[in-house]
Amino acid sequence: MRAPLLLLLFPALAHANTNDEIAYGGWIRTLHAPSANAVTDDSLTGPKLEYARELVPDLAVPRLSLWVTGSFDAADADGTMFQVMTTKVEYFQFAAGARARYEVWPFLIAGARLEAGTARTSLAIDNAGMTYRDHGWGAVTAGALSLDLVPYAGRKLAIGVRSELGFATASATELTPRAQTPEDGTIELPMTRSSLGHLDLGGTTLAFTVFASF
Repeated sequence: MRAPLLLLLFPALAHANTNDEIAYGGWIRTLHAPSANAVTDDSLTGPKLEYARELVPDLAVPRLSLWVTGSFDAADADGTMFQVMTTKVEYFQFAAGARARYEVWPFLIAGARLEAGTARTSLAIDNAGMTYRDHGWGAVTAGALSLDLVPYAGRKLAIGVRSELGFATASATELTPRAQTPEDGTIELPMTRSSLGHLDLGGTTLAFTVFASF
């Protein structure tokens, strides 16, 4: 008797009546552009925070829904230039877009996301104790495919984990790091700034997040 009873209860537990979602986790982006590889050999890594709201419950076919999304990503990477200068790249991204989700099974959801937004890129170069810094803003677009595993889904709350693979294109940000005055007030004159041209931080992205729908 227990098995038939569980089978009857499972659909009620699996289909959560939720239309808001918050996700938090981490991500990594491999950098492909020569301008990025010139300042660091590392990938961008950091945390990410996402919010989504269901817009259309049944889009074209049953179990296919459309969600509007908003996200904040932060990351950094360290590197070296010419074997003597250390570099640090910091990246902050704000984006919004849409995600399509298809319920393959009650505990497995496939998705596709497309977002666009803006990103702040900063670069610091340390050379012989002197630090040069600059930052700039640029546009970014990102697309990804995702797979959600939902181990718990109640009527008003669902908790799951998401893996996501995608690609981001970023407009190259023009940076001209300028010397920062040391704490003792000394100013070194031989080089006060150095133009690096444009820094492109687009690349392949992999993300893992834990989400709660309510």
